[in-house]
Order: sequence, then structure tokens, then C-alpha cells
Amino acid sequence: EWFNAYSSLIAFTSPDPAKEGEVEAYQHMLARLMSLLFCSALQQVSPNRERPFEIIDVEGLDPLSLKFLTDSNDRVEVILQWIQRSTILNMMNGVLPIPPPVMSRAFQEISRGIVNLQNARKIADFPFPFPYAQTSMVMLLIHWFMCPLLAAMLLDRNLAAITCFILIFFLWCVNFIALQLESPFGAADNDLPMEQMQIDWNKSVATLLAKRANQPPAFHYDVLQHRQLALIMSDGKKGLRPRLTVGKYIRRSTKSGSGNSEDGESVCSDADINSRGVLVSESSSSAPLDETTPKMQEELPAAAESKAGETKAQEKKREEKVQQAEIGLS
Repeated sequence: EWFNAYSSLIAFTSPDPAKEGEVEAYQHMLARLMSLLFCSALQQVSPNRERPFEIIDVEGLDPLSLKFLTDSNDRVEVILQWIQRSTILNMMNGVLPIPPPVMSRAFQEISRGIVNLQNARKIADFPFPFPYAQTSMVMLLIHWFMCPLLAAMLLDRNLAAITCFILIFFLWCVNFIALQLESPFGAADNDLPMEQMQIDWNKSVATLLAKRANQPPAFHYDVLQHRQLALIMSDGKKGLRPRLTVGKYIRRSTKSGSGNSEDGESVCSDADINSRGVLVSESSSSAPLDETTPKMQEELPAAAESKAGETKAQEKKREEKVQQAEIGLS
């Protein structure tokens, strides 16, 4: 959610060359605040609230503000407020020349991110109920004590030993796995890779600062080539199929062979597609339409008269039923 908001804010910046310096300064400040935000969120759910993570260098940010952030107990909320306030200020000075209804999308993404963080904090801050955990432990101890006795009474010696080992071993494995799942935000081997998550986040944030990432690629449209909808593999090799099936709605065959493509099919011209983007075939030319128009004009009045006659007949039957009902009541 937060990355979507960050991507939207980067995309909303002004393309005006006169504001290029202000735009770049805002983007770099936003990238550092986003790195701090994710780091503070990971620290909130971690058992060690001072656990260090890699962040983008904060050189250039106000030292007094950073000191205030360090002393604050709610770092995520403070950084979130900085991001939202800086967004409003840059909307006013023209760095973000976006209408408020469109900008509200970024604020919604930020708010959904903080909601997801609160859900993660529920897992970290509220442990499994203590009475339930102790009851489970007592039941496991009773099972560990009674299982060998009952197995020795009911089974053969070797079979009893194997059965007891398997039952007790797997039940205690399930118990210890549950203990691992109860706190997944630690630094143990089976916990979530939070350091790697922060590293990947920094890379994603830094990627959008590149100019190539903020400029869509140029596209040189070629009618004969691009209407083929040819397919290739993602590694540049030839595709398993030559083209998409929908291509048959874009291309049309012709007897004359003019404008033939490599497979003997011609590419339809702009005149073959009407104003609504629908392909017009040869059979649907203007001449046949003109020939069928008089016939349709003759059939329409006859159909209307037939429908009117049916309506009158139904009304007459309804009146007869009403009269019969009145006679019966009298």
C-alpha cells in the first residue's frame, strides 16, 4: 500500500522544466521518508524496538526534526504526518499540480498501509492466551506419561516403542511450531526475513528516482507490423504461437492480395474500421444496406399493425371476463 502511494506521488510531480530542481528535491526527500517509514514500521512489530535496519541516507533532513523523531514513541505516525504535510505544501507551490480528488488516492493508500501495520501489531503485541497455552502443555505432559504405559499393555514391545516415539515426537513438534508462529517478527532463523524486506524496500524506492522510471518509453507505431499482434517469449526468443487469436478481428483476407503480410493475409486499412472501432467486412458495405432498406421499411408497418391487432384482441377478452364476473356476482 505504501509503495503504491509513493509511486503515485512520484508520478504526480510536475513535468515543468522550470520546477525540475524543486521536483527532484521533493522526490529525494520523499524517498528518504519512505525508507524511514518502513524501517520504523518493522521496528514497531519487532520484539526489539531499537533493532537496526538499513535506510537511505538521511543527510539533508533537518537535524532537529530527526532528533524529535528519535525521541518519539510513535515514529510511524510522525513520519506519516511529515509525508502528508509535505504533500499538501508541494501541491500549493506547484510541485504536485494534481487536483485534490486525484491526490486523495495517495492518501487512501497511505491510510490502508497504516491499517495493515496495526493488524500486524496485533500479532506482535497480543500473545496467545496464557491459560490455553498452559492447558495445552499439561495435556502434552499427561500424554507423554500415559502413552508408554498404555502402549506396553496393548502392543508388542517393539511396536509399542515405535508407536510411542512417533506419537510423542510429532505432538511436541506441533507445539514448538506453534510457539514459532506466535512471534514471527524476531531475529531467529525461522522468523520473517525483516532485514531482507527492508533491503528490497530501499531498492524499490530508489528505482523510482531514476529518470527512465519516470518517463514512459517512446512508441513508434507501424501499421503493418503492430496490427499483426505477433508473440515472442520474454527472453527474446520466438514465441510458441505466431500471434494472438484476436488478430483475426484486426486483419482481413482479400482476393486481390494487396497489402499482403508474410502469411498471405492482408492488414485492414483505417477505412475498414468504423468510428466505434468495429471491423467492417466486405459484405457489410453501403450498397447492400441501401438495397435492404426499402424492404425493411415495408415490413415495419405490417409488424406494427399486427401487434396492435393482438393488443385489441387481448383487451376485448379482458372485458368479456369482467362482464362474466359481474353477471356471476349479481
